[in-house]
Amino acid sequence: MPPIKNKPTAIRKYCSLACTRASELQKRYGPDYKFLTRTVRGAVSELIVCADLLARGYEVFRAQSPTCSCDLVVQANGRLFRIEVRSATRNLNGTLAYTWSVHDQSRSDILAAVEPDGRITYVPEIDV
Repeated sequence: MPPIKNKPTAIRKYCSLACTRASELQKRYGPDYKFLTRTVRGAVSELIVCADLLARGYEVFRAQSPTCSCDLVVQANGRLFRIEVRSATRNLNGTLAYTWSVHDQSRSDILAAVEPDGRITYVPEIDV
C-alpha cells in the first residue's frame, strides 16, 4: 500500500512569508524595488507621508539634509510638529513593528510608520 501524503490544509499563493513580502514590495514599487538602496526607499516613504499630509490640508516642509533631527515639519493652526518617518512591517500576529528609540522620540513629536503596502500609521495620531 502506498504511503498517504499529507494534504495541505490551506492553499497558499506564496511559499513563505518572505516571498509574500517580496511580492508586496514588487507590486508597490515595481520589479526593481529590491535593487533600491535603503536611502532611496526611505525617501520614497517620506514622499508618501508628504502626499498624505498635504491631502489632509497640512502645510508640509521636508528636510534638505539627511542628517536633520527630523524628516518633516508640519504646520497646523499655527503650531509646528516634527515628524520622523520609518519603515514598518506587520508581525505574524498583526501588530505593527518599527524602531523608534528614546533618542528619536526626543527629536520628533510624531512617528509616521509606513508599511510596504502604503498604509501609514501616525503615533500619536495626528489630531489637529
